[in-house]
Amino acid sequence: MRVLVVDDDASVRLILNRVLTGPLRCTVTEAADGVEALREAARRTYELILLDLVMPNLDGLETLAAIRGDQRLAPVPVVVLSADREEVSVRRALELGVSDYLSKPLNVPVITDRLRRIIGSR
Repeated sequence: MRVLVVDDDASVRLILNRVLTGPLRCTVTEAADGVEALREAARRTYELILLDLVMPNLDGLETLAAIRGDQRLAPVPVVVLSADREEVSVRRALELGVSDYLSKPLNVPVITDRLRRIIGSR
C-alpha cells in the first residue's frame, strides 16, 4: 500500500515512516506541507493519506478540502493527525470526511494498531 505522510514536523514523519514501512509494510512518500502534499498526490496514486492539521503554507483543513474537491483524490481515505483538539477544527475535518483522527503526541503502539485496522480494511 502506498501512503502519503504529510506533516511539517520531521520527527513525526520519521515515526510514521518507521511504523508504516516496518510492521505495516507500506511504501511511504513524505510531504512537509499541504502544497507539497497536493503536488505529490498529483504525481502518484496513494491508497491512504496521513495529514497533520497545523502546517505552514497550506494547513491540513485547506489541504483536506482540496483533496475532497479533486475527483481523483476524493475517494482516498485520510487520517488526520493533530495536537489541535479545538472542536471547530475536529468538526470541520469530520465534515470533510476523514477516516480517523489520531492525537499528538503520537503513541507508537496505539497508532500502529489503529493504522493496521485502517490498512487491513482496504
